[in-house]
Amino acid sequence: MSKSSTKYGSILNDKTSTNTKITVKIGGTATSFDKGIWAHATSDLYYDLRNFSEYDYFYAYLGLNTTSTARNGVTFVISTSNDGQNWTEKYRAPVSPNQNAVECRVPIEGARYLRLYVNDNGANGYRNGDVFKK
Repeated sequence: MSKSSTKYGSILNDKTSTNTKITVKIGGTATSFDKGIWAHATSDLYYDLRNFSEYDYFYAYLGLNTTSTARNGVTFVISTSNDGQNWTEKYRAPVSPNQNAVECRVPIEGARYLRLYVNDNGANGYRNGDVFKK
């Protein structure tokens, strides 16, 4: 199975590249999170779910950090796999700058792997895609 990667910078837990809290709009209000994943688009994040078999769903807010000035936004894609090679897309959401984060609930029961993919929609300037744990 491939390792997680990002086109620019590093994949960070619980903070942005400027060492601030991850912040997205929810209900029109900037909301900060103590926990979450920050990655510049285009990014691929892979998780082994074998130690989390008691969970039936992956819950998350998907959005652009409020500091992002991305013009084309990003597209979030969440997929699952049993072998780490063949993936089944479970969720897809385009997100634009200044738009509310999208709350998603993705079934993961029986899956061995989870893939979180953030596409830069063709241009990569100032794209800060965030995937949040709920």
